[in-house]
Amino acid sequence: MRIVLATHAFYPHSVGGVERYTESCARAFQALGHDVALLATRSAADGDEPGVRFADSEWHGVPIRRLSFNLGLAPEPYRLEWDNPWVNEQILEYASLRHAQVVHFIHGGRLSMSSVPLLKAAGLVVVASALDYWFVCAVSNLKRTDGTLCDGPDWLAGECIRCVLTRPWTQQDRTASLVARAPNLALKGLGLTARALPGAKGRWSSARAQTRRLAEMRGYLAQMDAVLCPSEFVAGVLRKNGFEPANFRHLPLGVDPPGQRPLRLLPSRGPLQVGFLGRIEYAKGVHVLVEAVLSLARELPIELKISGYPENPEYLAALQARASDDRRVRFLGEAPSSAAALEPLDVLVVPSLVYEAYPLVVREAQAYGLPVVVSDIGGAGEGVQHDVDGLRFRAGDVRELARQLRRLLDEPALLAGLRANVRPPLGVEPHAEQLLTLYQDLLDAKQGGGLLAPVAKPNGAAPPSLSKSSD
Repeated sequence: MRIVLATHAFYPHSVGGVERYTESCARAFQALGHDVALLATRSAADGDEPGVRFADSEWHGVPIRRLSFNLGLAPEPYRLEWDNPWVNEQILEYASLRHAQVVHFIHGGRLSMSSVPLLKAAGLVVVASALDYWFVCAVSNLKRTDGTLCDGPDWLAGECIRCVLTRPWTQQDRTASLVARAPNLALKGLGLTARALPGAKGRWSSARAQTRRLAEMRGYLAQMDAVLCPSEFVAGVLRKNGFEPANFRHLPLGVDPPGQRPLRLLPSRGPLQVGFLGRIEYAKGVHVLVEAVLSLARELPIELKISGYPENPEYLAALQARASDDRRVRFLGEAPSSAAALEPLDVLVVPSLVYEAYPLVVREAQAYGLPVVVSDIGGAGEGVQHDVDGLRFRAGDVRELARQLRRLLDEPALLAGLRANVRPPLGVEPHAEQLLTLYQDLLDAKQGGGLLAPVAKPNGAAPPSLSKSSD
């Protein structure tokens, strides 16, 4: 089978859960004998001429095409985030070059969802994964600029206009300040006015794009052969925002153990080893975890190890200053591997303040045999059963998190019981096999595709046409 995995960003220029998942799928498909290639954006602010530039290379044996373009040169820059004729041409060209049967949008950001009907017309199976909330939310995380959480766009996208026009990377001037303070009704009026200005540019163009974004996304996802939701929470967000669930599939992500976990004694002979692993930023709630540990009496045997890279160096500096006089809190920087960060721990804490979709770090910890303490919002805790294989607490509640950590110290049997009940999640290869089965079922339904079987790479011969199975 010939597959193109498309994503908004990829290693080494971008690092995160989406990148890890994309790479793991590509490697698994190759190991199972299938032909896979990657398509990713390198930059959306590069170049001084309209259009797309690309560079072809390999990432550890997997072919990859990286796209670069400058949205600032487009008449409607923000609209090109999901409706980009420059990128459409590249996606179609690359799919043809690879003689793809399936294009799977691991993340659609900057990759132009208006390519979906074009790919479908070319006879390809088109699949998308909803690994965050980008299909609903222009900034992907359903979090407003004031830090409050959002359920999705309102009528005329008033709050979306506020978010887009006041984000830190946009022009910060008197207009942005007025938009930040404007009542929602005024922002709706701004959106309504922008819709009546077909030649709108600048901020007016951004506002108009937001008033149309959700409806157009609904249309593009409805044309997908399948939309894969890693958690029930993600599917619920899509349904709540008017997306048609007929092509939804609930498919948890696969993750393999980060490494072989050595036998470790329970912490009765030493401090309880608590850890955080991930991006060090406000939305991840690292400060909540730090405050929870600092609130515990200093004589209690507990240590906190924080591993990860800082999204905001000032935030990290503030955390380090806050904990500077307490040796129980250690900042270890970026870990060389997940295994290196997880191996010393007794429990991992995921204190997110935003709606996580399906954080891989939770599953990596479980694959490594660790219980997880997780905040109770979004999809992060769907695989964590309170008092069974992990613990849950109210998001942002320092006292509640501290209470759960204190329980691990005061109840000798609790940690052992949680650890005994941890079950490893689905592995990468079984997950890849589920994806391949889905692709083949969709191919069969579309065009009577052949049997699911590995393919040999052609030796100089032209691969089969797009309209036929290449198996």
